[in-house]
Amino acid sequence: QVELRRVEEYRQVSKAYEIRVRTRNLSWTHHARIVARPDRLKWLKDADAGEWSVARMLQQIEASDAKLHQEEIDRQNAEYVRRMALDLAALIDQRK
Repeated sequence: QVELRRVEEYRQVSKAYEIRVRTRNLSWTHHARIVARPDRLKWLKDADAGEWSVARMLQQIEASDAKLHQEEIDRQNAEYVRRMALDLAALIDQRK
């Protein structure tokens, strides 16, 4: 059972990365840990350039994801405030 899972993991990783984009300076684990990410090639490039360990790469990804999440929340909040201001302005105009 364990070996079958390992073979499936190998298959998934090898299928996700063409040979030309596999990074020799990074471990198989670097590739495997982010195989499901659509931006995995960017992160492998950054990890290679920065000579990051797997743990460091994952920390960088987590920090980036958190920043993007916060930016999306901020954007949604700004849009909500903008809509509320427009609604308030329309109510004020109706009362005139």
